[in-house]
Amino acid sequence: MSQDLNACHLSPVSNNIITARGKLFYTQYLVKPDDNKWTSEICFQPNVDLTVLKNAMGAKALEGVEGDKNQARNFVSKRFIDPNNKPNGGKPAGDKFEGWTMIRAACSKSAPDFAYPNGQKINPEDIEKECYSGRFARLTVNPYWLDKDITDDSGKKIKIKGIFIGLVNVQLLDHDEPMGFVKAAVTEEFGDSGIDVTGGSSSTDTKSSDDEQVQALDALF
Repeated sequence: MSQDLNACHLSPVSNNIITARGKLFYTQYLVKPDDNKWTSEICFQPNVDLTVLKNAMGAKALEGVEGDKNQARNFVSKRFIDPNNKPNGGKPAGDKFEGWTMIRAACSKSAPDFAYPNGQKINPEDIEKECYSGRFARLTVNPYWLDKDITDDSGKKIKIKGIFIGLVNVQLLDHDEPMGFVKAAVTEEFGDSGIDVTGGSSSTDTKSSDDEQVQALDALF
């Protein structure tokens, strides 16, 4: 039986939360760790039901604040972000994402595994090609409460207290228009140069079709 992709679910296998279908942002930090931390930003459409995730986070927050419901709600609500009004002055996502909701999930102990839409695991060498900003996906996450003091690089002590979303795994879903810079495959970008590796050229044409296409463009210089 297929699940409703527009709602979060509790995994019967792991008790992690399976998020609703959302659009991935900044996947460079999901594919490769930044300072040994894998981070995912995923943005949900306005009609998505996030109740199961919010309640799971609320239960952890209630334990952390010793049953104070108002404090717990406040901590949870901070984790559901307007992509056009990000905290700390982050770049707005744009008019297309008006009314959407974004969360951030991260893990530091081990990299998440990735799956295709059919549930089959993606080979590690194929992840960077398959996972790009703008593709739809689901995450499995594990909310947790944190209350501790840390020391930053300057030696200053900082208090960290709140509910956080631990990233576990990623299921890539339907393709969509890539967002931001997407590196082209080298084989697609260059093609055959026509040069013989022994030193000669396999082409005697003085003008290629590519040259003609460039000349057909409006000249700026």
